[in-house]
Amino acid sequence: FDKGLSPVEHSEGVKQKTVLVRTKNGSRAMFWVRDASIVALASLQNATAVVRLAMENPSLPIVFVCGGVNWCDGRALEDEIICTYLLQCLTASVGDPALLLLDDTARMLLQDAPPSWQMLQRRFELGPTSTLLAAVASGPSRGDSAHCLEVDSFCNVLPVYLPSLDAFVSCPMDFGHQVRHPLLDAKLPSRQNSYNSFPGQKGMSRSSSASQVRGRLRVLIVRHGEYVGMKNRAMAGITNPGLSERGVEQAKVAADWMSVEPVVAVFSSPLLRCTSVAELVARPHGLVPQIDTELCAIDRGDWSGLTVDDVQAHFPGQWEAWCTDRTYTDHGGESFDQALTRARALLHRVRKHATPDREVSV
Repeated sequence: FDKGLSPVEHSEGVKQKTVLVRTKNGSRAMFWVRDASIVALASLQNATAVVRLAMENPSLPIVFVCGGVNWCDGRALEDEIICTYLLQCLTASVGDPALLLLDDTARMLLQDAPPSWQMLQRRFELGPTSTLLAAVASGPSRGDSAHCLEVDSFCNVLPVYLPSLDAFVSCPMDFGHQVRHPLLDAKLPSRQNSYNSFPGQKGMSRSSSASQVRGRLRVLIVRHGEYVGMKNRAMAGITNPGLSERGVEQAKVAADWMSVEPVVAVFSSPLLRCTSVAELVARPHGLVPQIDTELCAIDRGDWSGLTVDDVQAHFPGQWEAWCTDRTYTDHGGESFDQALTRARALLHRVRKHATPDREVSV
């Protein structure tokens, strides 16, 4: 895989593939944010998804990070223009903008925000990186600025960082909130009424999707406690060890913490280390865990019971292949795409527990 600096080049010939891009500024920025609750890649091309993420998580502080230039020693003015646009969309979309607590930098950007789309385009094209690329552009690179200024080309897709893979994974966003684009709403009527499809899904309209939201539903994900043999960091996969004594105590703590939550359903993997936790969590609510095979751990195939170091030593190249190819199954186990498909199916069923008049948890 050999691509240059052009964003246009990076969009060609990579459909349905995992693309690893090394950038010195982006890599340095990741060092500061990788432990955040949610890390997502933002651009104008997925502006609606980014704003919706902020609106879906009102209790989480939102930080827009610009990677900068020259190893983050200089300001990335084009990135700041994109952040300004996202802030404009956010303030226009929330019911009461006064509820947004903006820091000094955000207020400064909004005060200097371009009043029209034409002025935003002009500022972006005159930015130092855009000017540099325009000076050296040839072939497909000639359309770089226009490509970066395409709004909502991927309006319902958000690349979210997954620590376990140390990579970004494309995630479809829910359609619960209407997002306004104050500089473009009048110019892009088609973008207001339809969405690009995420692979495997049909497009949805804003009007039809909003009517399907039945109430506020919190999905609480509880990991099983420590299981027998876990300390050697081997991948258990679908093997079935039970909880250790410490794992049982961890499960009791989790159950006690969740006893005050308005839990209406408990779902569990059929694996013993999970059902043991689910039973403790369900008991204070008078519930019986619903066993669902789609909650099973990823099948590690030939790697079951091995550590990552073991896999890399005995099956050279396989771990790296699984981490970069979402359809890889040569190890006799499950691919990332297969696991993601069943996770999506489960979430669709879980949503049926939403109620129109109160907040509930599963």
